[in-house]
Amino acid sequence: MTTSNVILDHELISHKSIEKNENDERLLKTYFPKGITYLGLFINCIFQISSNWAARLTMFMFSINIPKKLKEKDRSFYDRGVKQNFKQGKYRFNVYEYGNGPKVLLVHGWTCGGLRWASYVDKVVNAGYTALVMDAPAHGTSPGYSLPVPEYVLCVKEVINSYSGVHAIVSHSMGSIVSTIGLSKSDFNQNDTKLVLMNSFADCDSLISRFAKCIGVDDRVMQHTRKWIEEYTYAPLDYFSLVGHLSNIEAKVLLISDSKDIVVPQREVGKILSSEYPIEFVQTKGLGHRLKSAEIENRVIDHISSNSRLQLSIAN
Repeated sequence: MTTSNVILDHELISHKSIEKNENDERLLKTYFPKGITYLGLFINCIFQISSNWAARLTMFMFSINIPKKLKEKDRSFYDRGVKQNFKQGKYRFNVYEYGNGPKVLLVHGWTCGGLRWASYVDKVVNAGYTALVMDAPAHGTSPGYSLPVPEYVLCVKEVINSYSGVHAIVSHSMGSIVSTIGLSKSDFNQNDTKLVLMNSFADCDSLISRFAKCIGVDDRVMQHTRKWIEEYTYAPLDYFSLVGHLSNIEAKVLLISDSKDIVVPQREVGKILSSEYPIEFVQTKGLGHRLKSAEIENRVIDHISSNSRLQLSIAN
């Protein structure tokens, strides 16, 4: 079925057929503050003096976020929910509960917040579920100024365990990586969870490489940063892979990707679909990275409400 700018036929697309040219300038203009490329040049200069400091600055750059000031309508959205306070290590964050019924966890990406799910909450509640809207540390209403991906994974894991598992997880962008890994490492990874991945990278290496290239961080800096990450966190970089953790969970997975997404290259879709895990795939065209669409919202609700586990063969 095709509607305006949304294609809802479950076409499985191979790696080669979805390869597109990236548009770094549009990405910089849309999602990064002005002058960010000067920081990239600064990191390259620091690398000549200290490779470790350059690696630290690179990871800090990929972790920092300054939450946007909430508008009155934003506060009214949060006020409708029941606020729950969470702590993971030194990080504090909030989760807001709406409705009653099986739990559906909504996980946002980098520099975003729980507000991105405002249009989903009523639909989730009306379908008979409790919407758990997560504001990651340093995002939305949660305090802080930085959130490394490894810590975000632990935050998601903490929420899943605190609720003794969840019926479904709906996630977007970086949130899809951390949700998959967090579910994989939780105590409830075999609960046949419904999992929705929206415009996601296949792994963190691809994510940081994409952004580093965009702002001009030198390849030599990134090579050292990859080696340094194991000392920086609790696992090597290749641990933080959505594809690598799929085999450790029982889930019915829906992957939604837009062919015009300027943030996530389409080759990432091919990498995710090339896994042996059964995945239902929905391709859209023209919705961009945010995937704002009533059709997509309804498709997500259909997925989390379904009872049977989908079995699909993945095209190679």
